[in-house]
Amino acid sequence: MSNSFIKHNNRIRNWRSYDSQILVATRTGPLDSLRNQNVLVIADAQNLMLGARDLGFRLSWKQLGVILDAAGLQVQKHVVYAARSLNERWASYFAQRGWIPHQRMTRLVRTRFGLQRRANTDHHIALISGALLIRSKARVIVVASGDGDLVEDIVEASRMASLTRRFVTLSLAGSTNLRLNAAVSSFISANIEIGRDSLRRAFAAGSSAQEEGAI
Repeated sequence: MSNSFIKHNNRIRNWRSYDSQILVATRTGPLDSLRNQNVLVIADAQNLMLGARDLGFRLSWKQLGVILDAAGLQVQKHVVYAARSLNERWASYFAQRGWIPHQRMTRLVRTRFGLQRRANTDHHIALISGALLIRSKARVIVVASGDGDLVEDIVEASRMASLTRRFVTLSLAGSTNLRLNAAVSSFISANIEIGRDSLRRAFAAGSSAQEEGAI
């Protein structure tokens, strides 16, 4: 792993510097863990999109899907996202790019700090993951998130249900929890980093939010 991808671990492969702090892989990989496998992908849209934004990019869901499809034998891709209302725009956006969408409705709640909008999708992702794991025959599960608590909770729940799967993470440099390093984790068998081939430069002022890869 790179100094940026999972904190202070060593990383091999093809690197180019984006800024002085974060190194972003040229290509998404390594993908060996997906070769000739039936694969189920469960993506945390919020984690990936914010991680890409922090790097000065936007994620191309279409290109990422193409790369995953080419790597595995059969690949089913699900994405969980939050929206303020039931809106077919986001569902269509993901579906047109080859992803099966699952929406979590945000809501306003009253707290001691006043009204706050709850948009975290972690519980929704965990619930959907459980339902998918029970139904799916995929042997390799890719959790597309750098959230250590979320990923470990999904793996642990799978083990408690006696579901034998190999879990792989798919995430971005700079937003991947140290605990998810497959070299030391008892939960994860491999890490895949999203590279520049699945990223696009962030929008310039006045550019259209409907361009490829944006949401």
